[in-house]
Amino acid sequence: MIENKWYNNDQTIILQTLSGNWAWDEIIDSNKTDIPNLMNSVPHDVHIIVSLEDSPNLPSGSALLKGRDAATSLPDNLGLLLIVAPSKFVRVLVDMVSSIAIINGEHKMKSATTLEEAESIILAYEQEIA
Repeated sequence: MIENKWYNNDQTIILQTLSGNWAWDEIIDSNKTDIPNLMNSVPHDVHIIVSLEDSPNLPSGSALLKGRDAATSLPDNLGLLLIVAPSKFVRVLVDMVSSIAIINGEHKMKSATTLEEAESIILAYEQEIA
């Protein structure tokens, strides 16, 4: 199951929660429809936190290619794309995808172990670009 919602009242962060079993095509479709609907409703950059905390496994298929496709299908006003995964294996995959997924000319994809760590990464990024 995939759920997308605003994470904060300022509408600068979207939380995409992947729980249970889901398919790569579902996340790619969500990133081409639901996420843009939220992002295009505001005039500023939006960060996305993808939580895999309630998803026991990645779906079958090439995680590198499918992950890249999911990441590069997002709107131009993307800030950072953070993948929260308790699994070290998944975080290593995210780091590999990040190295090949250039989003708006930058490497904007990062991994975190918790939502709190993801928030800290966003805060540091915003302070850096201010």
